[in-house]
Amino acid sequence: MLQRRAAMYEQSSQKVLNYFIETGRLVTVDVTCGIAELIWHQVHHVFCELDFRPQRTVNTILLFAFGN
Repeated sequence: MLQRRAAMYEQSSQKVLNYFIETGRLVTVDVTCGIAELIWHQVHHVFCELDFRPQRTVNTILLFAFGN
């Protein structure tokens, strides 16, 4: 049951990821070091490069994927 749910989630997520890849709006950050502080520093750097300034409070999602 859990494997089926995981496969369904992966399939539906891939469509969303492909959309952002195809529209040039997917940013990736190398998290292979596994050190949360360094990872957050890199994420913060990406936001600063994009001159990210939220106009209002929103729910933000950061997705970290490990592996291929």
